[in-house]
Amino acid sequence: IEKIIDSVSVEVGIFAGNLTNYLLEAGLDMSYNSCFRRRPEQWHKAGLHMVKTRPITMITCGYAERYRRQDLEDWGVSNDDYKPEIGDLIRWL
Repeated sequence: IEKIIDSVSVEVGIFAGNLTNYLLEAGLDMSYNSCFRRRPEQWHKAGLHMVKTRPITMITCGYAERYRRQDLEDWGVSNDDYKPEIGDLIRWL
């Protein structure tokens, strides 16, 4: 895996993008995580013996009861988390 991790990561990203599209169309919520232990032995200590190779990403899906924006509103910092306009991010040539 370590020899092909870059190309594997691209394939995983393409799959995750397509999966996200289909699940969002079906009304499910998606979340990605890359902050986790990479070594399978560390997963085994947690009882997850099905992990045989290094995980690339972690994706969860389901129906959310609460969203991040609701917490930000409760904390009074909702203006700190905004989505910039596409023109501020990409310069089309």
